[in-house]
Amino acid sequence: MIGRVFLWGENWAMKRLISAALWFYAFWYLGSTASLAIGVPDLLGPVLGLSAGLIVGIDPRHVIWRRTARAGWSAA
Repeated sequence: MIGRVFLWGENWAMKRLISAALWFYAFWYLGSTASLAIGVPDLLGPVLGLSAGLIVGIDPRHVIWRRTARAGWSAA
């Protein structure tokens, strides 16, 4: 019960880290499969995985991970 609350409660950093790792793995697998089917070098998998993981983890445009307002602050 404690681990469940800790992992999926208000711990946004943990959610971001796990999501980035899953996207990294999924796109690595996709790139490896595509490189096998197309016949391009095997470096396609790690490059796609790394780029997808970094984009989801960092989220430079704040599309995936929206910032929440701090307590005491208003959007005036």
